[in-house]
Amino acid sequence: MPSPRTEAPAATQRLADAPRSAQLGGSAGGRKFTSEAGPPTMVISNPYLDPLRTALFVRPVGMQCTADGGIVLSARGGLDAQYHAHFVGWWRVAADGAVTPLLTRSTAGGAAGRLQCDTPFAASGVNSTRFALDRDGQFVVPTSRGMLRIGADGRVHRLAGAPRICKEEESAAAAGRVDGPADDARFDKVVAVAVDGEGNAWVADQGGCALRRVAPDGRVSTVLAPERVCVQGTPPAERVTLQHLAWDATRGELVAGGDILTTSQLTTTMWRIRPDGTVRRVLLGHKLGQSPAGTQLDGVQALAVDPQGRIHIASRRMEQDVPALLRVDEARGSVQQWTGMRVRPGSSMGGEVIDGPAERARFVKINGLCFAPDGTAYVQDDIVVRRIERGGGVSTWAF
Repeated sequence: MPSPRTEAPAATQRLADAPRSAQLGGSAGGRKFTSEAGPPTMVISNPYLDPLRTALFVRPVGMQCTADGGIVLSARGGLDAQYHAHFVGWWRVAADGAVTPLLTRSTAGGAAGRLQCDTPFAASGVNSTRFALDRDGQFVVPTSRGMLRIGADGRVHRLAGAPRICKEEESAAAAGRVDGPADDARFDKVVAVAVDGEGNAWVADQGGCALRRVAPDGRVSTVLAPERVCVQGTPPAERVTLQHLAWDATRGELVAGGDILTTSQLTTTMWRIRPDGTVRRVLLGHKLGQSPAGTQLDGVQALAVDPQGRIHIASRRMEQDVPALLRVDEARGSVQQWTGMRVRPGSSMGGEVIDGPAERARFVKINGLCFAPDGTAYVQDDIVVRRIERGGGVSTWAF
């Protein structure tokens, strides 16, 4: 058995001055790409990464863009020849492509232990899948029963929720929906989080049936209660969906969206929510039959707002066989395809990932989207992170 690695992986040496082509392949030897399995379909634009060397990450599971144009990834990394990861945590990918570890811990001890606060990340047992970044670059991390903050010193602190969540396994006794000071607040099944410019964390709580605001000092207030979100009998078109959250800094509003499945239809809705709780629907789509969005949508996989305040979603249009990135036209209540190949169902094309111009690029499994201040977009697409220029051209950025 190979000995554990002692340092989390990084990529700080520039290796190329121009993009390189490769074919997405298997994971033999920790590699994701090959130059031998058919014509190249990937364009590696990150000058610090070599597609024919061992990959850094197994599969990114969380991503946020930063104010300086970079991204932060949550992932398992440091792969060996058997494609086993030796570290888990967060890495920074700078605007120029350099990759450095931010907060990581070794996987040598197996699964994370009980949650511990007021301790360095490596000893905390924090699961880093879901997170947001506040105005100071601190991590805001939801747990099932509370909210955590990880400061610039890398130490984990309880932001809100029962004090016991930092001393023992989270239990039903720590669950609920109680507003008030940090110690008194209670949460149950947090599913999404976004942070505004004032440092408030907006949380989809109660399994997505309540929208709550957590102030920087940990005080919690409910903006949309379950009786406004998950009322039995409310038509899907009128129910606020909170599975995906993004803060629109240009308008000072929260953008929320998601899907509701009934026995006969999948309904997709997008909403703008003001800080006072005023809501307005900006998109309504159906998977089957006539869709008000102008196209049949197979749900929402990711949501983001660009620097101009325009809403973008990742979804599969039913007249196509692959996901694409769509821009929401709020004035018309419709969507327009921004980038992604148009492939009809039943076509002979396989399910491979393809880089290139907007009309040629092909996505496979989008589960994350964010925008840099200059309008560049980044997408978590299955096992890689892809970069999208403002004109829609796609390349592979991190793996």
